[in-house]
Amino acid sequence: MFGLTYLATLRSRRLWVPDTKYYAALALRLAGHTRDDATRLVAAHIHPFGAGWGIPTAKELFGGGLVGPRVLYPGLSAPFVRAFGVRGMAVVPALALVVLVAVVLFTLSRRFGWVAALPVLVLLATSSDVMFFASAMLTDGLAMMWSALLLFVGLRTYSFRSPAVWLLVALTVSLAFTRQSTLIPAGAFLLAWLALAVRRRRLRNRWAPAVLSVCTTALVAQLLQALLWPGFSQVRQFELSTRTTSLGGAVWHLPRVVLRLAPYELNHLAQSDLSQLVLLAASVVAGVVLWRRDRPRRL
Repeated sequence: MFGLTYLATLRSRRLWVPDTKYYAALALRLAGHTRDDATRLVAAHIHPFGAGWGIPTAKELFGGGLVGPRVLYPGLSAPFVRAFGVRGMAVVPALALVVLVAVVLFTLSRRFGWVAALPVLVLLATSSDVMFFASAMLTDGLAMMWSALLLFVGLRTYSFRSPAVWLLVALTVSLAFTRQSTLIPAGAFLLAWLALAVRRRRLRNRWAPAVLSVCTTALVAQLLQALLWPGFSQVRQFELSTRTTSLGGAVWHLPRVVLRLAPYELNHLAQSDLSQLVLLAASVVAGVVLWRRDRPRRL
């Protein structure tokens, strides 16, 4: 089911041109092509999409854009680009989707049984947005896989001395250099830790090792990227999205942004992606039900 949906998405929506040109150029360069050859091959790939995209120059492709911190996906794609050309950029997201499905299936089946796991997989496979971001949007699919693995490992991390702590660090670094979205899992882990701390009235709970590992690594990765790529700032993107000029102001105004965006997103899902809307609603219901549990079930 996922394979058919993945191929149908690539057939109907193809690789997302604005992002692909940067990733493909770097992947071609890593695969051994010169800058001029990489630029020519990327331009040939963009041409069928229409003149509206323009013909990129070498300065544009290698002088900025998304070729900054997002180096892991082009690096992983280099062997496939060398073998299949720009179309090889679709291989890594496809492999990431396989891992994502396996992680979701294993996690849900072990914790809640097959009755809960299979409907979730069907909803994921029939969600147009999920499949689009997992395929044509390239780095999003790989980021989804890293995030799922972070949750999977985080559920198994019960001690600061556990080897899983280092695996969480490695996964967070991988996510940071795939797409600058480390604030999402870090925030999710932090909320889980705070919720359990409120429930148990104890700051040191089973989420503490995962929270410290992921949040610290995300911060270090952010600082490292700012040093390696001057001008890049994930915090600045956060400020722009909240229309503020400081991190404190961004955090303070975050609820207002959520209230502004939530009606639009829910309306979008209701009109074009019922599968994802049902999945989100089921997640909220499950969260409320599991809140009443005294102890989480180990995998």
